[in-house]
Amino acid sequence: MVKCVSSFLLFSLLSVQAMSAENHIDLHQPKDFVDITTVAPDVQVDMRYFSSHNFIGRPIKGYNA
Repeated sequence: MVKCVSSFLLFSLLSVQAMSAENHIDLHQPKDFVDITTVAPDVQVDMRYFSSHNFIGRPIKGYNA
């Protein structure tokens, strides 16, 4: 029983820690580059270059991220 409770608590702790981790990618952007969400947090960004659901109707080469 103790092992079961310990396993559950460990799983819960790791789950909370994983959910609270910030998704941050360092892209080495120029100094004057501004992330739009820091200036206008209500802006919704929708990147559609990888799929065919974009402005040209087909996947764009080079966006295989």
